[in-house]
Amino acid sequence: MYKLSFKLILLNTFFICTLFLSCSTRDEPSCVGSTNYFKFYGPYLTCFAYKGFDIVNFMNQSRDTETYIGTALQKFTTEQLKMNSNPDCGSEGQSKIIYDNQRITLNGTGNKKIELLMSMDNSKMFVSFGSAKFEFFCLDISNRNFPTNVTFDSIALETGTFYNVTIFGGTTKSSDKLYINKTEGIVRMVLKDSTEIWNKIK
Repeated sequence: MYKLSFKLILLNTFFICTLFLSCSTRDEPSCVGSTNYFKFYGPYLTCFAYKGFDIVNFMNQSRDTETYIGTALQKFTTEQLKMNSNPDCGSEGQSKIIYDNQRITLNGTGNKKIELLMSMDNSKMFVSFGSAKFEFFCLDISNRNFPTNVTFDSIALETGTFYNVTIFGGTTKSSDKLYINKTEGIVRMVLKDSTEIWNKIK
């Protein structure tokens, strides 16, 4: 009888300890942080046509020409911190997200310049020229699988014929238009404010 009671006591003690440990482990918040790095890779490496110190010539409808000279290609990273989804962690266990970026500025005469920025944050490209600003997904360039964009097999301009050209509308003015492909970059700019049309000279 004594031996049986002793075994029952041991069994109950083991059960209670196991239950306590299980509950303690389940209630303990997971506050381990992480780092995720979004690098340029595969198709994203072909989105950006400019390599640095590029020389690009354009001609407008009045046959005026403009030469743009690129700066060095700037490569840099940006970081974003995200709080742990478990509210019990507080400021502990933050996750860090690192994005690759690259930027180039093409400088013309006076204050004229074309700025291009590509970021792995949302995989977007940003282009600005004067008052015109454009924003689009990098992989949309020369891609016919995106029905919201118009991509032509070829476009014959006064300054030459360009292939696999995608047209993007501006984010500031509805009639601002940017013509771009992966191999030659910007091939045409249509600006509403100044009614200018600039075509790249091949």
